[in-house]
Amino acid sequence: MDNNKVETLKKVLDLEVYIKETKRTLSKLHHMSFDSAPEPPVCQKINKTYPEIKPTIKFNWIIALAPLALFWVLSFVGDELYAVFVFLMLPIWIIVYYFAIYKKQKTKNIEQIRNSAEYKAQCAEIDAECDRQQAIANQKYEEETRLYETEILPNYQKELDEWTANHEKKIEQTQQDLRNAQQNLSLIYQETKIVPSQYRTIEALNYIYEMISTSDYDIKEAVDMYDKAIQRQQEAARIEELQRANDLADQQNYHLAQQNALIDEQNAISERQCMDDRRRELETEYHRHQVRKHLKNK
Repeated sequence: MDNNKVETLKKVLDLEVYIKETKRTLSKLHHMSFDSAPEPPVCQKINKTYPEIKPTIKFNWIIALAPLALFWVLSFVGDELYAVFVFLMLPIWIIVYYFAIYKKQKTKNIEQIRNSAEYKAQCAEIDAECDRQQAIANQKYEEETRLYETEILPNYQKELDEWTANHEKKIEQTQQDLRNAQQNLSLIYQETKIVPSQYRTIEALNYIYEMISTSDYDIKEAVDMYDKAIQRQQEAARIEELQRANDLADQQNYHLAQQNALIDEQNAISERQCMDDRRRELETEYHRHQVRKHLKNK
């Protein structure tokens, strides 16, 4: 085989591989990004929690159930009508006592505790402690903000600018290398017409190159052998697909045969059952006939 053609074929094969790899590299570069900027500091908010107010007023069940005592007295003296009336009014009285008396007393008691000197002193201590903690948190936030604005963020911006410049330079250089390789490959194809356009793939070029570099075949013969190899692959794939289809059909036929066998068995059982039922009917009818005949002869 002509060494010039072998070298040319090797060159276009290498260029095709290089172009494919360079496109992949360029795609990765376009999808790369620098780390996100550091999150700015957040000032901690100190929440105040005041002591729970526990009212000293309790629900008085004696007052709530006082009508029961009246009910018992009236029942004892025999005034049943008033006794029944008092008993029926008991639920209404409990509701009135709860909302009109107890709840108002409880609300008033809570306000008295809230306005008491002792409770206010407790709240003042909590306010003072929270204010102290908030002042510390504010000072820490101011220091972190100063550090963030004077060091962290400027350093990040500097690194981002450097990375962006280098990254854009890499993209530009990779794009230029890709254009050069594509132009060089296109020029070789135009000048040498080393292989027809449908064989200008890495797979086809690699096959043809291996054939002509390790034997006495020329490019045309190698192309013919490549076509035959592709045809064999396609035929093998077609046979494999046909085999899979046949296997699937065999499985379906097997399952269908099993289903038909099951149906036949069920039909046979049903038919035997019908025959047994018919035989029992005939036997029963025969016995009835014999009995009637016997009675008639008497």
